[in-house]
Formats: sequence, C-alpha cells, structure tokens
Amino acid sequence: MMTTAAVAANEAWTADDEIRPLLRRGLALLGLGLGGLLLWAALAPLGQALPGQGTVVVAGQRQAVQHAEGGSVAALAVGEGDAVHKGQVLLRLEMAPQRAELANLQRQEVALGATRARLQALLAGAASLQFDAALQARARELEGGDSALALQQALFNSQRHGTAQERQQLEARLAQLRTEIGGRQAQIERQREQRGLVDAQLATLEQLARDGYYPKLKLIDAQRQAVSAAQEEAQGVSELQRVREALQEAGSAQGKRLGETRRDWELELLDVDRQLSGAQSRAAALRHQIARAEVLAPVSGKVVGLTAHTVGGVVKAGETLMEVVPEDGALIVESRFALSAAEKLAAGLPADLHFTSMDQTRTPVIHGEVLTVSADRLQDARSGEPYLLVRLTVPAAERARLAASGAQLRPGLPVQVFVALGERSALAMLTKPLTDRLARAFID
Repeated sequence: MMTTAAVAANEAWTADDEIRPLLRRGLALLGLGLGGLLLWAALAPLGQALPGQGTVVVAGQRQAVQHAEGGSVAALAVGEGDAVHKGQVLLRLEMAPQRAELANLQRQEVALGATRARLQALLAGAASLQFDAALQARARELEGGDSALALQQALFNSQRHGTAQERQQLEARLAQLRTEIGGRQAQIERQREQRGLVDAQLATLEQLARDGYYPKLKLIDAQRQAVSAAQEEAQGVSELQRVREALQEAGSAQGKRLGETRRDWELELLDVDRQLSGAQSRAAALRHQIARAEVLAPVSGKVVGLTAHTVGGVVKAGETLMEVVPEDGALIVESRFALSAAEKLAAGLPADLHFTSMDQTRTPVIHGEVLTVSADRLQDARSGEPYLLVRLTVPAAERARLAASGAQLRPGLPVQVFVALGERSALAMLTKPLTDRLARAFID
C-alpha cells in the first residue's frame, strides 16, 4: 500500500507529462510565428513615400493686379470669385485732383502758347497777331481760354504801338538833327563867302593904307571885321560838328533801344518755351495717370485674393489689389516638402494625390507625376520656414476618373501628396537607422 508522499509524487509526475507537450506545441507555434514574421519582414516589399502638403494651382500662375501710383478707390466693379474677361474694368481710382491739375495745366498751355505767338510776332515785326487754329480750338474748349488770347492780343497791340511810337520819336529827332545839319552847312557856306569878301576888302584897304591913301584907324575896323567873320565861320563849323555828333548819338541810342527791346523779347520767349515744355510734360504724365485710373483685367479668368473692398479706401503704390486665375491655364499641384527630401525627389516620380476636402468615401486617390523640383530652397514669407517646392501633373485619364466620381479639379483645393520612392522590406526599414549609425561610426 502506497504512502501519501508516493501518491503525491505520482500525481505531480502525471501533471508534468500533460503540460510538457502543450508547452512544446506553444513554443513551436511561437517560433513559427516569429520566423514567419521575420521572413515577411525580410522578403515582403513595402512601398515608400514622401508626404507633402499641396494645393491645386493654375500652371500659368495667378496674374497679380497692381497699380503703379496707388490712390483712393472710386468704384469697385468686381467681387471675390467673379469671372472676368481680359481688359474688363476691375476697379477705378479717384482722379479728381489729377483732373483739376490737368485742367489748370491746360489753361497754362493756352496762355503760354498765346504768349509765345505774341513774342514771335513782335520779333518778326508782324503788323498783326495771328493765333494758329489748334491753339484757338484748345482755347474754346477751356474756361478762360478766350480771355488768355484776348489778353495777348491787347499786349501785342500795346507793345507794337509803343514800339512804333518810340521809333517815330527817334526818327523825328534824327530828322530834326539832319535838318539842323543842313542849315548849319548852309550857314557855314554863307559865312565863308562873307569872310572871303571881308578878306578881299581888307587886302585892298591894307594896300591903300601902305600907300598912304587910307587911314589906319579905319583899317583897324576892317581888320576887326575880318577877325569876326573868321570867328563866326569857326563857330559855325563847331556847331555843325556838335550836331553831327548828336545825330550819331541819337542813331546809336535808337539802335541800342531797339536792340534791348528785342533781347528782352528773346529772353522772355526762351522762358516761355521752358515753362511751356514743363507744362506739356507734366500734362502728358497726368493724362497717362488718368488713363490708368481704370484697372483692367490682365487675362480672362476668376478674381481671387481681393484686398480692396471699400469705396474711398486707399491703396498703396505697387500693392496687389487682387489676382486673376487664368481660365485657360492647365491645373497642376504645387506641394511643399522638407529640405531633407532633396536627394530623394526627382522629376518623373509617381505620386498619389488625396483630396482631403472632398468626400473620402466617394473620391478616389488620383495618380500624378512629379514635374519639377525647385533647384534651391525657398522660404515661407510668413513663418520663414524653408521648403522645397514640387510641381506635379495630373494626367487627363486621372482627371476623368476624378470627374466620374462627381468631383472636379479646381484651383485652391488642398491636396495630400505622397511621392512614391520605390519598395523596401519592413526589416530594412527597421534596421536602416541602426545601419546608418553604424556606417557613420565606422567612418568616424
């Protein structure tokens, strides 16, 4: 009869016999599972992809609408998302100050043109002032234009009359001096004749006195008369010379006065030409600015990014007022990637495009292809974060597949991009960080 200890030992041995096969089968299954997992990890190919965030854009790029000078908005003709055609008025800037300045410059042009015509007529010695037809037409179109012409006509008449009167006075003075010269010359001729007679009489009386037939006292009187006649003749010659000098001075004064007047007109004409040129240049610039008061659509398409919303609001020079998305441009996807992907990205790589804003249950994944990769890094204007810009094309067949699902490719849609880089086993993916670190360690 067995003891209690023997029975207990027998029961324990029986339990171990029953557990060992189960453990062996469990370990075998675990080994097979781990082996299969390792085999799958080593042999099963898994696709590699680089993720990126993108947007559907127009290949031709948006056309920025700007104004060189800026100003105040007078009228806004479009809204966000409106379809426009090339050359359509998008908005109009206020040009009242420019138009007022232009009107003032146009009046200046007419006044200066009339002044120029007056001076040219005076310099040419014209008997009357004639304005050209173009100047008269511009004067009729402007307020106060006819008055400007009338003023210059009155000035011309006054200056011409004053110049003519001054010339007449000078001519009268010259004529008077010439007449006086003629009188002086005649007087000198008479004085010479008188002196000749006195000298002849004196010679006779002197001979008679020497012969004793004529008293010496009377001879002295005759000699006194001869001296007086000679003095009168000399005085007449002196007066004639004085009058001749006066005539010469009067002639020179007349020429000098007329020359000074002419030089004054010439200098005034030069100043008028300078002012007229400046006014014409400024007026041309204002006309050009007013002509560009209407901001036109550069291309046909849709308005996006409208920043001018208020009539009376001020826009800065060169500020982007809105953008026009061309209607005939091909649609592509622009996506941003980290700089670390630079060596992996290349043109021609396939990509999967997920349109995250659409119904994911009905919208298929669209296949695209890398078109270009930016040659250098770009930087986000707001965050300053660097990135690579990748452009991807969407084949027509893929667009048709998207359209068949009820969706449509349009600018602005957000896209989740996965650029395929090929296949690699899970084991290679898991061990790559370790192998990369070991490779760097051996290099070091």
